[in-house]
Amino acid sequence: MDMLDEMAVKQADACVILCGVWAVWTERNVRVHGETTRTIQQSVKWATDIAVNLSQTGKQQRLRPVKHMQSWQPPKDPFIKINVDASFLEETHQGGTGLGVRNHEGTLIRAQALWYESGLSAMVMEAYAVRDGVQLAYELGYRKVIIETDAKLVVDQWKTPRVDRSEISTR
Repeated sequence: MDMLDEMAVKQADACVILCGVWAVWTERNVRVHGETTRTIQQSVKWATDIAVNLSQTGKQQRLRPVKHMQSWQPPKDPFIKINVDASFLEETHQGGTGLGVRNHEGTLIRAQALWYESGLSAMVMEAYAVRDGVQLAYELGYRKVIIETDAKLVVDQWKTPRVDRSEISTR
């Protein structure tokens, strides 16, 4: 009964505890009866997802401010802009990079997609995308280049003068 009394246990905590107990009991029953089962990590994620959903039930949904999408802006002449992005498959540690090169009029000069059979993480793949863009600009003979990416962590790492131990550290 303490789980149902908000004075004793917060609703969100009670949801997590009760879902955790339910998940453990369900997994126990599945194993006792010899059925196929989820991994412990899958069970924990499942219980956590249910708990979060339950804790939000009945609460008034907060309105989120509308984000204004910024449209693509061409670079000023004589610059070119290279937009880069990446994808990463956690299960296989594979991914790809893609990029588009445009001039000051917005005309597409070149596009490229590369597949990587191995990669460490999504952040590493985003760093590969930036590197691929710089390499292509060099190969095409461009020296006035703007690289545009949505990978904030990669950009922050690039700007950081300190030495760190991140997987994409440049120092």
